[in-house]
Order: sequence, then structure tokens, then C-alpha cells
Amino acid sequence: MKKKLLVILLSALGGVTVAGVVGGVIIYKTTNRNSFPVPHSQQAYVNQLIKEHNIPASKFNNNKGEEIVLIIKHSEYNKEGTECLEIGYSLTSNKQIQIEEFKPSTKKVPSVLPSHITSLKFAFMKNKSKTIENLEKWNTSGITDMSWMFADAKNFNQKISNWNTSNVRFMRFMFADASKFNQNLSNWNLKNISKDVTKRNGQIFTSWVGFNIRAHSEFKDNKLPKFPK
Repeated sequence: MKKKLLVILLSALGGVTVAGVVGGVIIYKTTNRNSFPVPHSQQAYVNQLIKEHNIPASKFNNNKGEEIVLIIKHSEYNKEGTECLEIGYSLTSNKQIQIEEFKPSTKKVPSVLPSHITSLKFAFMKNKSKTIENLEKWNTSGITDMSWMFADAKNFNQKISNWNTSNVRFMRFMFADASKFNQNLSNWNLKNISKDVTKRNGQIFTSWVGFNIRAHSEFKDNKLPKFPK
């Protein structure tokens, strides 16, 4: 899938990321209108952020779509831009803590994923590496969204079957155009995947729509997670 087509797919689900400047601060927005529950401990952390930074309730109006309302931390890299030394993340308008998208040149990440992060949306989109050191060590038990995580990561083909996906609700276009990805993910636990189905312009969209579109030709059927029928 070419870049142009990917943008069309993202747009079709209202997931395009755009940027604007408000009062000198760059605000990133994705027009994804979905919202989902936040674990109790996570809710306490989010409430603390809202209180400390005096964020108005109007910032969390889901009718406006999903946007970043507070950049908590920016990622830090080595001088070559190949190793992420510290992972960045932000608070979004649906009260999730979303990871900062990694540089396409990233080959190594910290072995510990910050525990407050609940969304890995777009994390490795367009990444150029076949494998990413330490990625398989991440504790993903608190993640609720993996949409577009490896979209257009054309060389990526790393074993991540050990990930805990039991709390993931959304996997839209997760491996879209990841043309070399061909791992077996049939053991992934999808007990909390959203079963909601939406219809737009006569098309049906699930929470895992486009999961493996234009991935490796053999990444299908018995290699896929067991999505609801």
C-alpha cells in the first residue's frame, strides 16, 4: 500500500493525524471518535495530570475527536537517532496515555515500557528496521490500542507472539503494508477486543479492520489472532 493509499485508509476511519499551532504550542489531533474505559489506577494518574495542569473539561469532549491535550514527555535518542533512550508520551482527549511515535530510524528501544502508557497507536509507523531491540520485552498488559502500530513498516518481521494483548480493544490497520511481517500471532488473547461494528458509506468497519492488509502474503488465516466472528 502506497503512502497515498494509507492516508486514504486512515481518513476513511477518521484517524489522520494533523498538527496545528495554538498559542505557540503544537497540538496534534487524530479524528478518531472512539472512546474506551480507563483502568482505575490509570484513571487516578490521568486525574492527577488534569488537576496539576489545570486542564479544562472541554478538552475531553469526544465529539471533537481525539487529540493530544498535554505532552507529558518527549522521547530522547542517541545522536544517530537509532536508539530511543527514553520513551515519550502524552495525554489525549479520550483520557489515554499515548506513546510518542518513534523515529523511522529507530533500531533499539528501552526494555521497559512506561507503565502509564495505554495506547501504542502509530508507535512504529514507517519504521525501517527488520527487528527492534528490546521490543519483545515490553509488558503490554495495560495497552488498549495498537491501531496502526506497524503500519507501513515495510521491513519489520520480529517475533512478538509473547505480548500480553488481553486488554487491547483496537487493532485497526496494525500491520497495514508491513509487507514482510509473517509471524504467528494466533496465541494472542483478544478477550477484550471491541466487538463494535460501524457502517460508513456502505462499508463495515470493525475494531481490527485492515489488521493485515497488504502485509506478507502468508500472514493470514491460522497465523492471525482469533478475532470475533
